[in-house]
Amino acid sequence: MIDPASHPGAVRPEKLETWTKEVLVVAGVRRSDAAVVARCLVEADLRGHHSHGVDLLPAYVRGFEERHLDPEPDVRVVHDSGAVVTVDGGNGLGHVVADFCCEIAIERARQFGVAVVCASSSNHFGMAGHWPLRAVRAGMIGHATTNGPLVMAPWGGRVRAICNNPLAWGIPAGSEPPIVLDMALTAGARGKIRLARQRGDRIPAGWAIDSFGEPTVDPADALDGVMLPLAEHKGSGLAVVNEVLASALSGASSLGAITAATMASSGVHSSWGIGHFFVVLDPGAFRPIDEFLGHVDSIIAELRATPPAPGFAGVEVPGARSAASEARGRRDGLRLDPGTVESLTDLGRRSGIEPPY
Repeated sequence: MIDPASHPGAVRPEKLETWTKEVLVVAGVRRSDAAVVARCLVEADLRGHHSHGVDLLPAYVRGFEERHLDPEPDVRVVHDSGAVVTVDGGNGLGHVVADFCCEIAIERARQFGVAVVCASSSNHFGMAGHWPLRAVRAGMIGHATTNGPLVMAPWGGRVRAICNNPLAWGIPAGSEPPIVLDMALTAGARGKIRLARQRGDRIPAGWAIDSFGEPTVDPADALDGVMLPLAEHKGSGLAVVNEVLASALSGASSLGAITAATMASSGVHSSWGIGHFFVVLDPGAFRPIDEFLGHVDSIIAELRATPPAPGFAGVEVPGARSAASEARGRRDGLRLDPGTVESLTDLGRRSGIEPPY
């Protein structure tokens, strides 16, 4: 075990990204695809989504090494009607598939004002917020959702029957940071429960029930048990809608047809065959872009001026905390969790590449 007290401190994100890319190349991933995945993993850590950062790298690498995932997938368009495109992900890692989809969606939104791209035969695509941020950086509004292995009980159920099916929106602003909403539909993110187990922490009540159907605050029991939906029937209903959007439009696997093996339970990314759904809107197709950006700025400013409730410093617009975390991490470096350091050190030994810390 690595002693947390001996941790050398912050890791430069650019060095961590380069190291991550090289580890993926050793696992057989094309260099261009490895660069996409490495960039996404480090971005997730920078934005404070550590459950979707480099801590997932060992499970991804095992997925490639054991050939559950195709390290050189044939990602291709299978249906094209202009503003609507369907993609076959070729059993690639979802970051690669989603990046391909978003590039098409942004280009078509420039042409048509709106674009919808869905994908099948894909896998975990990381932090959902990556993909709307792609659109935001192009001056557009982006939306993404996905399905995945069964981890959550739908409202009224007591066994796993649906994924937490996250959703994300990104909206550009003028002088203000963009609005970025990124949320899973379980009461708590499964990745955070995995990290809590790794750290020896408890989880909040109401996040999960154990394998006997009893409420639990033990992360190990929660991972063996069932996640509960956010806001009861409301989160459950949104998960159902996202399941349809992510799978039925593209013909991807859904619900019980997806492998029951999660990375948290198995330590390896098996082939899921899931689907993704992306929407990109060009605000300039609706009104002059400067007017739109100024309007978004005014909404953000007015919300932030709301008098704070007791115990709160003020109103936070979605994405503000993550943007501040990213700026801080790029300036000061990333401090990885000791458990993540240990697993990456082991992976580095196996890959023959010393980690950058």
